[in-house]
Amino acid sequence: MKKGLLFIYSLPLLALASCLDSEMSSTQSVNADMINRTVTSDYSSTKLSDVKYRLDFDFTEATVDITAFDTDVYYSAYTLQNIPLSVNSNYGYTFRASNVTPVDGNGEPISGITFTEITGQYCNTLELRYILDDKIVIASPNEIMYTFSSTTTTTPGSEEEFVWDESTYYFEYKKSSDAFLADMTITNIKFDSRMPTQQSMTFPDLTVAPTAAGLRLTADELIPLQNNVPYPDYKVTDFEATINTNYSYSEFFCREKVTASFTCMGKRVTVEAYMYDQDVLDQILQQ
Repeated sequence: MKKGLLFIYSLPLLALASCLDSEMSSTQSVNADMINRTVTSDYSSTKLSDVKYRLDFDFTEATVDITAFDTDVYYSAYTLQNIPLSVNSNYGYTFRASNVTPVDGNGEPISGITFTEITGQYCNTLELRYILDDKIVIASPNEIMYTFSSTTTTTPGSEEEFVWDESTYYFEYKKSSDAFLADMTITNIKFDSRMPTQQSMTFPDLTVAPTAAGLRLTADELIPLQNNVPYPDYKVTDFEATINTNYSYSEFFCREKVTASFTCMGKRVTVEAYMYDQDVLDQILQQ
């Protein structure tokens, strides 16, 4: 698995040159399309929903207002106001609060509702987690990149094994009718020593289902795309991936772990990938 500095990825919809830019305006608004994964406290049931968030930062007052739109939680929109904001050279901007009463679109408190254990971080991307009633809500961007990976390829009937740690795995979630789908794009891809390194390859329209641990992505058979052109030489079968969003959740960083397996060109490919370099993140969290 690649080693290096902590990598914070950049989404087009979150366009800051630097999350710690000292010349930044004293206020800033950030809009993000997110996927809410809502689970019961015992993780016995879960559901997915797409939600638009807006974060209004006030760097002078060191607060952030978090507004959610088009939600299925009580109101079509609500705002969590004046969440304390901190800045950290490792994390970027972090925020946390508990026992917060939301307000509606008119700024009026929504009685009888309390959000607890709100935590999140923002540094060109956004992570957000909170508890509402007996449910845990984990909000993730609808475009996520896992830069630190290890891809292992084995050949049935042979002891030959090829390991490659130079690929990046990028997931884009989308809603189709009442179902969620995902496209998985792999960059700098190589499945064995004789295979020419491919710049990128997309596995389209993976079926997404929530699980107690996170998300499960599946496809019985698919034809990868290169620059939107089908590439049947690399037909994939028996694809399954698990994104474990509960894996070792630290104070602000969710250490999402991706495991995947599929068959391609008669070979079995297994993948393990993370957003962040785990060794470097361990060092940061110990500081």
